Amino acid sequence: MDNTMRKVLRMVFAITFVLIVVAAFVTSKWILLSVLAFVDVFIMVYVTPEFKNHENLGVAAGIVIPAMLINLIPSFKIFKAFFFGNPLTAIMYAALVWFALLSVEEVLTGVLARLIWNKQKKLVMK
Repeated sequence: MDNTMRKVLRMVFAITFVLIVVAAFVTSKWILLSVLAFVDVFIMVYVTPEFKNHENLGVAAGIVIPAMLINLIPSFKIFKAFFFGNPLTAIMYAALVWFALLSVEEVLTGVLARLIWNKQKKLVMK
């Protein structure tokens, strides 16, 4: 695949990704759209040459932002369910669900990215 085609594909998948995340946050079909955003991140990482041999980092960076936004939906549902009692308890339960979902998603996507792209270069921060 030539460089121009990769640029076009990156742009298409980036626009699709933004639209999917916005639609998931606004509509009631957030589970289906979350899966589509998840698949879109893997495709964007695959067609982006900057992530060559660092795909695990690209997937982690690509998943964290939509996961933070989309995980607000179940967190608000938990907040509404527990709001009849102490509001502080409802906020704590909602935050716990939000962080738990985010952590599980990051770990699972990291494992899946490592299974797909098993040859990774060592990441060195200077």
